[in-house]
Amino acid sequence: MSTQNPQPTRQGPSEKVRDLPGCIKYILLFFLILLLLAEIYSGEFRKFPDWGWIIWVILLVKLFLIALLIWLIKVQRDLKCEITDPKNCAKEEIDSNGNPVVIVKGTASGAVFGHYTLDVYDSTTALIPNVVSYPGGGASGTAPVVNNELGRIDTSDFDPGMYKVVLTVFPVGAGATKTCQSFFDLLKAAVWIDKIGHVAARDAGPYSADPAERIKLIGTPETSVGGSISVEGGAYVHGCGKRTSEYGLEFLETAYGNPIMPEPPEPDAVGAWAPVIPPLPYGDPAHPYWWNCVFMHIPNYITNGYLTRFWTTSQCWASPPPPRPYTAQTSWNTLAPNLNGRYIVRVHEKHKPIGMPGPIEDLYDAATVWLDNRQIVVNIRKLKITGGGSLDVCQELSLSAFLPSGKADIIGHAWDPIILDPPTVAANATPNDNFGSYSLQVKKDGGGYVPIPIGPAPIASNVRAPNLLQVATPPQVDTDVLTVWKIVLFLDAGNAPSPYVPPPYPKIYRGERCAYNIHLHATDTTVVNDGTTHNNDDDFPFCIVNDLSKDLPFPAV
Repeated sequence: MSTQNPQPTRQGPSEKVRDLPGCIKYILLFFLILLLLAEIYSGEFRKFPDWGWIIWVILLVKLFLIALLIWLIKVQRDLKCEITDPKNCAKEEIDSNGNPVVIVKGTASGAVFGHYTLDVYDSTTALIPNVVSYPGGGASGTAPVVNNELGRIDTSDFDPGMYKVVLTVFPVGAGATKTCQSFFDLLKAAVWIDKIGHVAARDAGPYSADPAERIKLIGTPETSVGGSISVEGGAYVHGCGKRTSEYGLEFLETAYGNPIMPEPPEPDAVGAWAPVIPPLPYGDPAHPYWWNCVFMHIPNYITNGYLTRFWTTSQCWASPPPPRPYTAQTSWNTLAPNLNGRYIVRVHEKHKPIGMPGPIEDLYDAATVWLDNRQIVVNIRKLKITGGGSLDVCQELSLSAFLPSGKADIIGHAWDPIILDPPTVAANATPNDNFGSYSLQVKKDGGGYVPIPIGPAPIASNVRAPNLLQVATPPQVDTDVLTVWKIVLFLDAGNAPSPYVPPPYPKIYRGERCAYNIHLHATDTTVVNDGTTHNNDDDFPFCIVNDLSKDLPFPAV
């Protein structure tokens, strides 16, 4: 681990700071008591209680000063120092940034509390610098803590093994510190899911069944994924005499709302978990923890990476056959079984004492994800005269047919099914309704595509056509208007000039004809194959003649 590299070291805070104010208090207390005893011995108080008021005042002042010094000494020493965690076997936790940490808990307080520090030492008693963070930030703990979190140790570069944490509590100003320490055996436990389909998980609060466990949802807001996808995170335990013997990835459909817990027995009683990948065993010659080749030592286990893996072999160039086993990346094909809905994906890690058959212990982590493998429906079926009849898809069209409005309805579908029909979940819930947008372009024979405007409202590029939130494909009707195209204004170039110059693209002069193609493209917001999106295309070729009269004013509409 990186802490074995040469580092600036210093001794732990075992030596007490010289307490000059405390020494002065003891000296003053000693002389006051000595003076009081000398006065008693000399017979100054023999006429008790028949003293004058001056003697009474002197005695009471001396007794008050003695009591005050004793109280100040007691308060000065009243610093509280205690570490309750970590002790014995300490398991890592994953913080909100995805870093492994060990949380230090205990008490650092007192009547003259100033601040406190935490120092961490490895098994060689060398200080490990810059691994502690304090509540509220800063280089030390500035507020008293009573039986609560003192700080966090970043264990990203720690190996499993024994460590020592030292708590030092400082008084206000000069004075003696108070120290306490705790030894712990670090259990590296990187069992977690970080991403599915390259979309990051987010903390969505506690499970209702167990507030100590946290719900993870994929995406902010929830994002649907599909196709062949990866699952990223960690599945490895090592330390406290234990090590991972197997891990697997599993999934189970879950209802909308508060997801089920990943740990047994609750989810196992609900339904059978299906494998995302076959379980990966570890610890025998066919499934080693490391793939070694000369100076290359590559771990076969995963602490932070792709959990979608399988065992295969690879030849070391410097060694004779046979090839050596290693774990290679694969993906979860959600398209082949056509998974659509909301699922909980869990990593199930098993570990046991090193060199022993058992007992086997389990660790879990899970994330809830929407899977969407429904295909976008795109289809241009016909052109229709706005306010008039439909035109045959095989006939040669004429611009004059679209007068007097000069408009054509482009009829078809740019439609994406929702993932789940109500009442399972609201149709417009995110990401159940995950339509993205569609676009229309036209291309003149021999040229390039130019966009056809979509609008005005209620036709909009980010609204599916037809605007029906359902799973079943809608019927084909002439009210499925993709846009109202001002076709005459778009294609009519007027009369050809003399001498002739080509018309502005993509228009044609009156008396000319040409072939065109309308291209429809639609997409949704589902992240497919770890990075792309669902999309689909359709083309509608047609021929048209500009048969508008040369005597007709330009523009015609």
